[in-house]
Amino acid sequence: MIPEKDENIEWLLRGDGTYGNTDPVIFPTPTPEPTPTPEASKEKTNATDVKMESASTFSSTITFLPSEDQIITKLDVYVGITHSDISQLTITLRHPDGTTFEPLDGTLSGANLYTWYTDRVSFNTLNSKGTWTLQVVAASGAPGDKIDTWTLKIHGPEAPTPIEKEYTNNTDVPTLNGAWVQSAVTVPPADNLIITNVDVYVGITHDDAGELEVRVRHTWADGITTTEHILHPLGTGIGAPFTSQWYEDITAFNTAVTGEHSPGTWELRVWDAAGGHTGLVDTWTLKIKGTPLPVVVVSARVGEEPVIAWAYNITDTEFDLRLIDKDGNNVVAPAASVQWISVAVDGGKAVIAPNSRLAIQTEHIERWNAIWVDFPIRFDPGITTVVNNAHSSPYSLPVEPYIASPRSGGPARFISVFIDDTGGSPNRAWLQTIAVGEGAPDTNLMIQVGSSTYSGTTYSDGDFVFFPTSFAGTPVVVANAEVGGVPVIASAWGNATSGFFISLRDHAGVPVPGGANVQWIAVGPRP
Repeated sequence: MIPEKDENIEWLLRGDGTYGNTDPVIFPTPTPEPTPTPEASKEKTNATDVKMESASTFSSTITFLPSEDQIITKLDVYVGITHSDISQLTITLRHPDGTTFEPLDGTLSGANLYTWYTDRVSFNTLNSKGTWTLQVVAASGAPGDKIDTWTLKIHGPEAPTPIEKEYTNNTDVPTLNGAWVQSAVTVPPADNLIITNVDVYVGITHDDAGELEVRVRHTWADGITTTEHILHPLGTGIGAPFTSQWYEDITAFNTAVTGEHSPGTWELRVWDAAGGHTGLVDTWTLKIKGTPLPVVVVSARVGEEPVIAWAYNITDTEFDLRLIDKDGNNVVAPAASVQWISVAVDGGKAVIAPNSRLAIQTEHIERWNAIWVDFPIRFDPGITTVVNNAHSSPYSLPVEPYIASPRSGGPARFISVFIDDTGGSPNRAWLQTIAVGEGAPDTNLMIQVGSSTYSGTTYSDGDFVFFPTSFAGTPVVVANAEVGGVPVIASAWGNATSGFFISLRDHAGVPVPGGANVQWIAVGPRP
Protein backbone atom coordinates (compact mmCIF):
# COMPACT_ATOMS: atom_id res chain seq x y z
CA MET A 1 0.00 0.00 0.00
CA ILE A 2 1.06 3.58 -0.62
CA PRO A 3 -0.38 5.67 2.21
CA GLU A 4 1.21 8.89 1.02
CA LYS A 5 -1.35 10.19 -1.48
CA ASP A 6 1.04 11.51 -4.13
CA GLU A 7 -1.15 12.89 -6.93
CA ASN A 8 -4.34 11.13 -5.88
CA ILE A 9 -3.23 7.55 -5.24
CA GLU A 10 -5.04 5.89 -2.36
CA TRP A 11 -3.53 2.42 -2.48
CA LEU A 12 -1.85 -0.14 -4.67
CA LEU A 13 -2.26 -3.65 -3.31
CA ARG A 14 -1.54 -7.04 -4.76
CA GLY A 15 -1.84 -10.63 -3.67
CA ASP A 16 -2.10 -14.28 -4.58
CA GLY A 17 -3.68 -17.40 -3.15
CA THR A 18 -5.86 -20.42 -3.85
CA TYR A 19 -9.59 -19.80 -4.30
CA GLY A 20 -12.77 -21.13 -5.85
CA ASN A 21 -15.84 -19.62 -7.45
CA THR A 22 -17.61 -16.96 -5.27
CA ASP A 23 -14.82 -17.07 -2.66
CA PRO A 24 -14.14 -13.78 -0.82
CA VAL A 25 -10.64 -12.29 -0.95
CA ILE A 26 -9.61 -10.06 1.96
CA PHE A 27 -7.28 -7.18 1.20
CA PRO A 28 -4.07 -7.63 3.23
CA THR A 29 -3.12 -5.24 5.98
CA PRO A 30 -1.03 -2.61 4.21
CA THR A 31 2.66 -2.35 4.97
CA PRO A 32 3.44 1.14 6.30
CA GLU A 33 5.79 3.10 4.09
CA PRO A 34 8.44 4.16 4.71
CA THR A 35 7.99 3.87 8.49
CA PRO A 36 4.98 3.01 10.65
CA THR A 37 2.60 5.86 11.39
CA PRO A 38 3.34 6.91 14.98
CA GLU A 39 0.53 6.36 17.44
CA ALA A 40 -0.76 9.51 19.06
CA SER A 41 -2.44 10.00 22.41
CA LYS A 42 -5.29 12.48 22.76
CA GLU A 43 -6.88 13.34 26.08
CA LYS A 44 -10.01 15.34 26.87
CA THR A 45 -11.77 16.14 30.13
CA ASN A 46 -15.26 17.30 31.04
CA ALA A 47 -15.12 18.88 34.52
CA THR A 48 -18.65 20.34 34.47
CA ASP A 49 -20.61 19.07 37.47
CA VAL A 50 -23.69 16.96 36.79
CA LYS A 51 -25.90 16.78 39.89
CA MET A 52 -27.25 13.33 40.83
CA GLU A 53 -29.55 14.18 43.75
CA SER A 54 -32.31 11.68 42.89
CA ALA A 55 -32.77 8.18 41.49
CA SER A 56 -32.44 8.69 37.72
CA THR A 57 -30.14 8.41 34.71
CA PHE A 58 -27.45 11.07 34.28
CA SER A 59 -24.92 11.70 31.55
CA SER A 60 -21.91 13.81 30.63
CA THR A 61 -20.31 14.06 27.19
CA ILE A 62 -16.91 14.57 25.54
CA THR A 63 -16.58 15.28 21.82
CA PHE A 64 -13.64 14.53 19.52
CA LEU A 65 -13.77 16.50 16.29
CA PRO A 66 -13.31 14.84 12.88
CA SER A 67 -9.89 16.53 12.69
CA GLU A 68 -8.95 14.72 15.91
CA ASP A 69 -10.02 11.29 14.71
CA GLN A 70 -7.91 8.24 15.57
CA ILE A 71 -8.14 4.50 15.04
CA ILE A 72 -8.37 3.29 18.64
CA THR A 73 -5.73 0.81 19.81
CA LYS A 74 -6.07 1.57 23.54
CA LEU A 75 -8.61 3.54 25.55
CA ASP A 76 -8.42 4.66 29.19
CA VAL A 77 -11.14 6.54 31.03
CA TYR A 78 -10.95 8.36 34.37
CA VAL A 79 -14.16 8.76 36.37
CA GLY A 80 -14.62 11.13 39.32
CA ILE A 81 -17.99 10.82 41.11
CA THR A 82 -19.15 12.07 44.49
CA HIS A 83 -21.85 9.79 45.93
CA SER A 84 -22.65 8.50 49.38
CA ASP A 85 -23.06 4.89 48.21
CA ILE A 86 -21.47 4.03 44.88
CA SER A 87 -22.91 0.50 45.00
CA GLN A 88 -26.14 2.20 43.88
CA LEU A 89 -24.53 3.26 40.59
CA THR A 90 -24.29 1.61 37.18
CA ILE A 91 -21.69 3.35 35.01
CA THR A 92 -21.39 2.87 31.25
CA LEU A 93 -19.17 4.43 28.58
CA ARG A 94 -20.92 4.77 25.21
CA HIS A 95 -19.18 5.18 21.85
CA PRO A 96 -20.38 7.84 19.36
CA ASP A 97 -21.74 5.13 17.04
CA GLY A 98 -24.63 4.66 19.47
CA THR A 99 -24.29 0.89 19.63
CA THR A 100 -20.90 0.12 21.22
CA PHE A 101 -20.64 0.46 24.99
CA GLU A 102 -18.81 -0.98 27.97
CA PRO A 103 -19.84 -1.10 31.65
CA LEU A 104 -17.22 0.51 33.92
CA ASP A 105 -18.53 0.00 37.41
CA GLY A 106 -17.39 -3.54 38.24
CA THR A 107 -17.81 -4.20 41.96
CA LEU A 108 -18.48 -0.88 43.70
CA SER A 109 -18.81 -0.20 47.38
CA GLY A 110 -18.36 2.66 49.81
CA ALA A 111 -18.56 6.36 49.12
CA ASN A 112 -17.21 8.29 46.13
CA LEU A 113 -15.38 7.02 43.07
CA TYR A 114 -12.16 8.45 41.66
CA THR A 115 -10.35 5.92 39.48
CA TRP A 116 -8.88 5.09 36.06
CA TYR A 117 -10.38 2.28 33.96
CA THR A 118 -7.68 1.20 31.51
CA ASP A 119 -7.54 -0.85 28.33
CA ARG A 120 -11.26 -0.82 27.49
CA VAL A 121 -10.93 -3.27 24.60
CA SER A 122 -14.53 -3.01 23.39
CA PHE A 123 -13.56 0.16 21.52
CA ASN A 124 -10.38 -1.07 19.84
CA THR A 125 -10.25 -0.55 16.03
CA LEU A 126 -13.15 1.94 16.14
CA ASN A 127 -12.82 5.60 15.21
CA SER A 128 -12.61 8.10 18.04
CA LYS A 129 -14.43 11.03 16.43
CA GLY A 130 -17.86 12.02 17.67
CA THR A 131 -19.56 12.52 21.01
CA TRP A 132 -18.79 10.03 23.79
CA THR A 133 -21.21 9.65 26.70
CA LEU A 134 -20.53 8.71 30.30
CA GLN A 135 -23.87 7.39 31.54
CA VAL A 136 -24.61 6.88 35.22
CA VAL A 137 -27.77 5.15 36.39
CA ALA A 138 -28.33 6.01 40.07
CA ALA A 139 -30.69 3.91 42.20
CA SER A 140 -30.55 6.62 44.85
CA GLY A 141 -29.35 10.18 45.22
CA ALA A 142 -28.88 12.89 47.80
CA PRO A 143 -27.82 16.54 47.87
CA GLY A 144 -24.15 16.83 46.93
CA ASP A 145 -24.09 13.66 44.79
CA LYS A 146 -22.66 14.46 41.34
CA ILE A 147 -20.43 13.56 38.43
CA ASP A 148 -17.42 15.77 39.22
CA THR A 149 -15.19 15.08 36.26
CA TRP A 150 -14.20 12.47 33.74
CA THR A 151 -11.40 12.07 31.20
CA LEU A 152 -10.96 10.09 28.00
CA LYS A 153 -7.45 9.18 26.90
CA ILE A 154 -7.36 7.61 23.45
CA HIS A 155 -4.29 5.98 21.88
CA GLY A 156 -3.89 5.08 18.22
CA PRO A 157 -2.73 6.28 14.81
CA GLU A 158 -4.38 9.21 13.11
CA ALA A 159 -7.37 8.05 11.10
CA PRO A 160 -7.06 8.39 7.31
CA THR A 161 -8.62 11.59 6.03
CA PRO A 162 -11.51 10.80 3.69
CA ILE A 163 -11.54 12.34 0.26
CA GLU A 164 -14.09 15.11 -0.18
CA LYS A 165 -15.77 15.93 -3.50
CA GLU A 166 -17.89 19.06 -3.75
CA TYR A 167 -20.46 19.93 -6.40
CA THR A 168 -22.51 23.17 -6.59
CA ASN A 169 -25.44 24.37 -8.68
CA ASN A 170 -25.92 28.17 -8.54
CA THR A 171 -28.73 28.35 -11.11
CA ASP A 172 -31.81 30.07 -9.65
CA VAL A 173 -34.95 27.88 -9.58
CA PRO A 174 -38.29 29.48 -8.53
CA THR A 175 -40.47 27.36 -6.25
CA LEU A 176 -43.94 26.38 -7.52
CA ASN A 177 -47.00 26.18 -5.29
CA GLY A 178 -48.27 22.61 -5.06
CA ALA A 179 -45.39 21.15 -7.09
CA TRP A 180 -41.85 19.84 -6.86
CA VAL A 181 -38.92 21.68 -8.40
CA GLN A 182 -35.45 20.23 -8.83
CA SER A 183 -31.87 21.41 -9.13
CA ALA A 184 -29.28 18.80 -10.12
CA VAL A 185 -25.56 18.10 -10.06
CA THR A 186 -23.83 15.18 -11.76
CA VAL A 187 -21.05 13.11 -10.23
CA PRO A 188 -18.90 11.59 -13.03
CA PRO A 189 -17.59 7.99 -13.01
CA ALA A 190 -14.02 9.23 -12.41
CA ASP A 191 -15.14 10.56 -8.99
CA ASN A 192 -16.31 7.12 -7.87
CA LEU A 193 -16.27 7.02 -4.06
CA ILE A 194 -17.33 4.52 -1.44
CA ILE A 195 -19.58 6.94 0.44
CA THR A 196 -18.98 7.41 4.16
CA ASN A 197 -20.77 10.73 4.67
CA VAL A 198 -22.74 13.39 2.82
CA ASP A 199 -23.18 17.09 3.66
CA VAL A 200 -25.66 19.33 1.80
CA TYR A 201 -25.84 23.11 1.83
CA VAL A 202 -29.26 24.52 0.92
CA GLY A 203 -29.69 28.18 -0.01
CA ILE A 204 -33.39 29.06 -0.39
CA THR A 205 -35.17 32.41 -0.17
CA HIS A 206 -38.73 31.89 1.10
CA ASP A 207 -40.88 33.80 3.63
CA ASP A 208 -42.44 30.72 5.28
CA ALA A 209 -40.24 27.69 5.92
CA GLY A 210 -43.28 25.73 7.09
CA GLU A 211 -44.62 25.63 3.53
CA LEU A 212 -41.54 23.85 2.23
CA GLU A 213 -40.30 20.28 2.17
CA VAL A 214 -36.68 19.87 1.03
CA ARG A 215 -35.14 16.55 0.00
CA VAL A 216 -31.99 15.33 -1.67
CA ARG A 217 -32.23 12.41 -4.08
CA HIS A 218 -29.49 10.28 -5.63
CA THR A 219 -30.21 8.47 -8.89
CA TRP A 220 -27.51 5.83 -9.12
CA ALA A 221 -25.27 5.39 -12.15
CA ASP A 222 -27.58 2.66 -13.46
CA GLY A 223 -30.17 5.40 -14.08
CA ILE A 224 -32.85 3.39 -12.27
CA THR A 225 -32.15 2.96 -8.55
CA THR A 226 -32.73 5.96 -6.29
CA THR A 227 -32.08 6.89 -2.66
CA GLU A 228 -33.77 9.89 -1.05
CA HIS A 229 -33.43 11.74 2.25
CA ILE A 230 -35.60 14.49 3.79
CA LEU A 231 -33.53 17.49 4.87
CA HIS A 232 -36.35 19.84 5.90
CA PRO A 233 -39.75 18.27 6.72
CA LEU A 234 -42.96 20.02 5.71
CA GLY A 235 -44.38 22.11 8.57
CA THR A 236 -41.00 22.89 10.13
CA GLY A 237 -40.57 26.58 11.03
CA ILE A 238 -44.11 27.71 10.27
CA GLY A 239 -44.35 31.48 9.80
CA ALA A 240 -40.59 32.06 9.80
CA PRO A 241 -38.34 32.64 6.77
CA PHE A 242 -36.37 29.64 5.54
CA THR A 243 -32.84 29.63 6.95
CA SER A 244 -30.11 28.72 4.47
CA GLN A 245 -27.82 26.18 6.13
CA TRP A 246 -25.65 23.09 5.98
CA TYR A 247 -27.22 19.69 6.72
CA GLU A 248 -24.25 17.62 7.86
CA ASP A 249 -23.28 14.03 8.58
CA ILE A 250 -26.05 12.46 6.50
CA THR A 251 -25.60 8.67 6.52
CA ALA A 252 -28.65 7.68 4.42
CA PHE A 253 -26.46 7.41 1.31
CA ASN A 254 -23.54 5.53 2.89
CA THR A 255 -22.30 2.63 0.80
CA ALA A 256 -22.30 0.41 3.89
CA VAL A 257 -26.03 1.08 4.29
CA THR A 258 -27.34 1.10 0.72
CA GLY A 259 -24.59 -0.36 -1.47
CA GLU A 260 -24.54 2.76 -3.64
CA HIS A 261 -21.51 4.68 -4.86
CA SER A 262 -21.21 8.37 -5.60
CA PRO A 263 -21.57 8.58 -9.44
CA GLY A 264 -24.95 9.51 -10.85
CA THR A 265 -27.38 12.41 -10.67
CA TRP A 266 -28.01 14.15 -7.34
CA GLU A 267 -31.05 16.42 -7.06
CA LEU A 268 -32.19 18.94 -4.51
CA ARG A 269 -36.01 18.65 -4.56
CA VAL A 270 -38.23 21.36 -3.08
CA TRP A 271 -42.00 21.16 -2.53
CA ASP A 272 -43.92 24.40 -1.92
CA ALA A 273 -47.20 23.30 -0.35
CA ALA A 274 -49.22 26.52 -0.19
CA GLY A 275 -49.88 29.77 -2.01
CA GLY A 276 -49.32 33.28 -0.74
CA HIS A 277 -45.53 33.19 -0.73
CA THR A 278 -42.98 32.93 -3.48
CA GLY A 279 -39.57 31.38 -3.14
CA LEU A 280 -36.29 30.79 -4.93
CA VAL A 281 -33.71 28.04 -4.77
CA ASP A 282 -30.62 30.27 -4.96
CA THR A 283 -27.88 27.66 -4.65
CA TRP A 284 -27.05 24.29 -3.20
CA THR A 285 -23.89 22.31 -2.64
CA LEU A 286 -23.33 18.57 -2.33
CA LYS A 287 -20.24 17.44 -0.43
CA ILE A 288 -19.48 13.71 -0.62
CA LYS A 289 -16.89 12.14 1.66
CA GLY A 290 -15.41 8.69 1.19
CA THR A 291 -12.65 6.58 -0.29
CA PRO A 292 -12.06 5.80 -3.97
CA LEU A 293 -13.64 2.58 -5.14
CA PRO A 294 -10.86 0.06 -5.88
CA VAL A 295 -10.48 -1.54 -9.29
CA VAL A 296 -9.37 -5.19 -9.17
CA VAL A 297 -7.89 -7.13 -12.09
CA VAL A 298 -7.34 -10.88 -11.71
CA SER A 299 -5.44 -13.67 -13.44
CA ALA A 300 -6.22 -17.28 -12.43
CA ARG A 301 -5.48 -20.85 -13.42
CA VAL A 302 -6.35 -24.41 -12.39
CA GLY A 303 -3.23 -26.48 -12.60
CA GLU A 304 -1.57 -25.38 -15.83
CA GLU A 305 -4.78 -24.17 -17.51
CA PRO A 306 -5.85 -20.51 -17.31
CA VAL A 307 -9.46 -19.79 -16.29
CA ILE A 308 -11.73 -16.75 -16.72
CA ALA A 309 -11.92 -14.44 -13.69
CA TRP A 310 -13.95 -11.46 -12.44
CA ALA A 311 -13.79 -9.53 -9.14
CA TYR A 312 -17.10 -8.20 -7.79
CA ASN A 313 -18.74 -6.91 -4.58
CA ILE A 314 -15.63 -4.77 -4.18
CA THR A 315 -15.32 -2.72 -1.00
CA ASP A 316 -12.38 -1.04 0.71
CA THR A 317 -11.69 -4.26 2.65
CA GLU A 318 -12.40 -7.19 0.31
CA PHE A 319 -13.87 -8.51 -2.92
CA ASP A 320 -15.51 -11.70 -4.18
CA LEU A 321 -14.26 -13.85 -7.04
CA ARG A 322 -16.18 -15.40 -9.91
CA LEU A 323 -14.20 -18.08 -11.74
CA ILE A 324 -15.22 -20.28 -14.67
CA ASP A 325 -13.24 -22.58 -16.95
CA LYS A 326 -13.21 -22.62 -20.76
CA ASP A 327 -16.39 -24.74 -20.79
CA GLY A 328 -18.30 -22.33 -18.56
CA ASN A 329 -18.11 -24.52 -15.47
CA ASN A 330 -17.67 -22.94 -12.06
CA VAL A 331 -14.25 -23.50 -10.52
CA VAL A 332 -14.84 -25.37 -7.26
CA ALA A 333 -12.96 -24.12 -4.19
CA PRO A 334 -10.10 -24.14 -3.58
CA ALA A 335 -8.94 -25.19 -7.03
CA ALA A 336 -7.65 -22.00 -8.65
CA SER A 337 -4.32 -20.28 -8.20
CA VAL A 338 -5.15 -16.57 -8.29
CA GLN A 339 -3.06 -13.42 -8.66
CA TRP A 340 -4.63 -9.97 -8.41
CA ILE A 341 -3.77 -6.29 -8.38
CA SER A 342 -6.03 -3.67 -6.80
CA VAL A 343 -5.68 0.06 -7.32
CA ALA A 344 -7.74 2.81 -5.70
CA VAL A 345 -7.12 6.31 -7.01
CA ASP A 346 -8.90 9.62 -6.79
CA GLY A 347 -10.06 10.78 -10.21
CA GLY A 348 -8.97 7.62 -12.04
CA LYS A 349 -5.27 8.49 -12.35
CA ALA A 350 -2.22 8.71 -10.10
CA VAL A 351 1.52 8.20 -9.80
CA ILE A 352 3.47 6.19 -7.24
CA ALA A 353 4.91 7.98 -4.24
CA PRO A 354 8.71 8.21 -4.55
CA ASN A 355 9.23 6.70 -1.08
CA SER A 356 7.12 3.65 -1.85
CA ARG A 357 8.67 0.19 -1.75
CA LEU A 358 6.48 -1.05 -4.60
CA ALA A 359 7.74 -1.17 -8.15
CA ILE A 360 5.76 -1.74 -11.35
CA GLN A 361 7.08 -3.33 -14.54
CA THR A 362 5.11 -3.73 -17.75
CA GLU A 363 5.38 -5.03 -21.29
CA HIS A 364 3.22 -5.46 -24.39
CA ILE A 365 4.94 -7.72 -26.87
CA GLU A 366 4.38 -10.85 -28.95
CA ARG A 367 5.41 -13.92 -26.93
CA TRP A 368 5.58 -17.65 -27.50
CA ASN A 369 3.27 -19.77 -25.35
CA ALA A 370 4.54 -21.41 -22.16
CA ILE A 371 7.98 -19.82 -22.12
CA TRP A 372 9.85 -17.94 -19.44
CA VAL A 373 9.48 -14.16 -19.51
CA ASP A 374 12.27 -12.27 -17.74
CA PHE A 375 11.59 -8.96 -16.01
CA PRO A 376 13.84 -6.17 -17.30
CA ILE A 377 14.79 -5.42 -13.68
CA ARG A 378 14.76 -8.10 -11.01
CA PHE A 379 12.35 -7.29 -8.19
CA ASP A 380 13.57 -7.39 -4.61
CA PRO A 381 12.66 -10.52 -2.58
CA GLY A 382 9.01 -10.62 -1.59
CA ILE A 383 5.64 -11.18 -3.24
CA THR A 384 5.68 -10.46 -6.96
CA THR A 385 2.23 -10.46 -8.54
CA VAL A 386 1.64 -10.68 -12.29
CA VAL A 387 -1.63 -10.14 -14.16
CA ASN A 388 -1.90 -10.23 -17.93
CA ASN A 389 -4.06 -10.27 -21.05
CA ALA A 390 -3.31 -12.06 -24.31
CA HIS A 391 -4.78 -11.64 -27.77
CA SER A 392 -4.27 -12.64 -31.39
CA SER A 393 -2.41 -10.45 -33.86
CA PRO A 394 -3.77 -6.89 -34.00
CA TYR A 395 -2.85 -6.86 -37.71
CA SER A 396 -5.51 -9.44 -38.54
CA LEU A 397 -9.06 -8.45 -37.56
CA PRO A 398 -11.10 -9.38 -35.64
CA VAL A 399 -8.75 -9.60 -32.68
CA GLU A 400 -9.44 -12.66 -30.53
CA PRO A 401 -8.89 -12.50 -26.77
CA TYR A 402 -7.24 -15.47 -25.10
CA ILE A 403 -7.58 -16.80 -21.57
CA ALA A 404 -4.24 -15.96 -19.95
CA SER A 405 -2.59 -16.50 -16.60
CA PRO A 406 1.06 -16.48 -15.53
CA ARG A 407 2.61 -19.30 -13.53
CA SER A 408 5.85 -20.13 -11.74
CA GLY A 409 6.40 -16.48 -11.01
CA GLY A 410 9.11 -14.95 -8.87
CA PRO A 411 11.11 -11.77 -8.52
CA ALA A 412 13.03 -12.45 -11.75
CA ARG A 413 10.56 -13.97 -14.24
CA PHE A 414 7.36 -15.93 -14.91
CA ILE A 415 5.97 -18.36 -17.48
CA SER A 416 3.37 -17.02 -19.91
CA VAL A 417 0.41 -19.37 -20.53
CA PHE A 418 -2.64 -18.70 -22.71
CA ILE A 419 -5.40 -20.75 -24.34
CA ASP A 420 -8.28 -20.01 -26.69
CA ASP A 421 -11.98 -20.68 -25.96
CA THR A 422 -11.65 -24.30 -27.15
CA GLY A 423 -8.76 -25.02 -24.82
CA GLY A 424 -6.28 -24.96 -27.66
CA SER A 425 -2.87 -23.41 -27.09
CA PRO A 426 -1.93 -20.84 -29.76
CA ASN A 427 1.79 -20.83 -30.47
CA ARG A 428 2.08 -17.09 -30.04
CA ALA A 429 0.06 -14.18 -28.71
CA TRP A 430 0.40 -10.51 -27.97
CA LEU A 431 0.88 -10.46 -24.23
CA GLN A 432 0.18 -7.45 -22.00
CA THR A 433 1.66 -7.78 -18.52
CA ILE A 434 1.60 -5.68 -15.36
CA ALA A 435 3.85 -6.91 -12.55
CA VAL A 436 4.02 -5.43 -9.06
CA GLY A 437 6.71 -6.33 -6.55
CA GLU A 438 9.18 -4.98 -4.05
CA GLY A 439 11.67 -2.50 -5.43
CA ALA A 440 12.42 1.11 -6.32
CA PRO A 441 9.38 2.85 -7.86
CA ASP A 442 9.48 4.48 -11.26
CA THR A 443 7.85 7.85 -10.60
CA ASN A 444 7.75 8.59 -14.33
CA LEU A 445 4.93 6.06 -14.67
CA MET A 446 1.26 7.00 -14.36
CA ILE A 447 -1.48 4.59 -13.30
CA GLN A 448 -5.01 4.97 -14.63
CA VAL A 449 -7.98 2.76 -13.78
CA GLY A 450 -11.58 2.38 -14.83
CA SER A 451 -14.63 0.35 -13.93
CA SER A 452 -17.88 0.34 -15.86
CA THR A 453 -19.53 -1.80 -13.21
CA TYR A 454 -20.48 1.22 -11.15
CA SER A 455 -20.48 3.95 -13.79
CA GLY A 456 -23.47 2.66 -15.74
CA THR A 457 -21.41 2.36 -18.95
CA THR A 458 -21.15 -1.06 -20.59
CA TYR A 459 -19.20 -2.27 -23.60
CA SER A 460 -19.44 -4.46 -26.68
CA ASP A 461 -16.72 -6.45 -28.40
CA GLY A 462 -14.49 -4.02 -30.28
CA ASP A 463 -15.48 -0.85 -28.39
CA PHE A 464 -12.91 1.85 -27.62
CA VAL A 465 -12.39 2.73 -23.96
CA PHE A 466 -11.06 6.22 -23.20
CA PHE A 467 -8.62 7.03 -20.38
CA PRO A 468 -9.46 9.88 -17.95
CA THR A 469 -6.40 11.65 -19.35
CA SER A 470 -3.88 10.87 -22.08
CA PHE A 471 -0.55 9.18 -21.40
CA ALA A 472 2.69 10.62 -22.73
CA GLY A 473 3.37 7.31 -24.48
CA THR A 474 1.64 4.02 -25.22
CA PRO A 475 0.59 2.28 -21.98
CA VAL A 476 0.06 -1.36 -21.05
CA VAL A 477 -3.54 -2.31 -20.18
CA VAL A 478 -4.93 -5.39 -18.42
CA ALA A 479 -8.70 -5.88 -18.24
CA ASN A 480 -11.37 -8.27 -16.92
CA ALA A 481 -15.03 -8.34 -17.92
CA GLU A 482 -18.38 -9.96 -17.18
CA VAL A 483 -21.91 -10.12 -18.57
CA GLY A 484 -24.83 -10.89 -16.28
CA GLY A 485 -22.51 -11.96 -13.49
CA VAL A 486 -20.62 -14.45 -15.69
CA PRO A 487 -16.94 -13.73 -16.50
CA VAL A 488 -16.06 -13.41 -20.18
CA ILE A 489 -12.74 -13.61 -21.98
CA ALA A 490 -11.31 -10.11 -22.26
CA SER A 491 -8.22 -8.46 -23.62
CA ALA A 492 -7.19 -4.91 -24.26
CA TRP A 493 -5.58 -4.27 -27.65
CA GLY A 494 -4.76 -1.41 -30.01
CA ASN A 495 -3.49 0.65 -27.09
CA ALA A 496 -3.09 4.37 -27.70
CA THR A 497 -2.23 7.30 -25.48
CA SER A 498 -5.95 8.19 -25.26
CA GLY A 499 -7.43 4.73 -24.70
CA PHE A 500 -7.67 1.14 -25.95
CA PHE A 501 -9.94 -1.28 -27.77
CA ILE A 502 -11.54 -4.08 -25.77
CA SER A 503 -12.00 -7.55 -27.26
CA LEU A 504 -14.70 -9.64 -25.56
CA ARG A 505 -15.80 -13.27 -26.08
CA ASP A 506 -17.95 -15.56 -23.96
CA HIS A 507 -16.53 -18.94 -22.95
CA ALA A 508 -17.85 -20.44 -26.20
CA GLY A 509 -15.94 -17.88 -28.27
CA VAL A 510 -19.00 -15.82 -29.30
CA PRO A 511 -18.31 -12.06 -29.49
CA VAL A 512 -20.12 -10.11 -26.77
CA PRO A 513 -22.68 -7.88 -28.53
CA GLY A 514 -23.10 -5.48 -25.61
CA GLY A 515 -23.74 -5.12 -21.91
CA ALA A 516 -20.31 -6.14 -20.64
CA ASN A 517 -18.95 -4.61 -17.44
CA VAL A 518 -15.21 -4.00 -17.63
CA GLN A 519 -12.49 -3.28 -15.09
CA TRP A 520 -9.07 -2.21 -16.29
CA ILE A 521 -5.70 -0.98 -15.06
CA ALA A 522 -3.34 0.93 -17.36
CA VAL A 523 0.29 1.85 -16.70
CA GLY A 524 2.34 4.09 -18.94
CA PRO A 525 4.52 7.23 -19.18
CA ARG A 526 3.14 10.22 -17.31
CA PRO A 527 2.63 13.52 -19.16
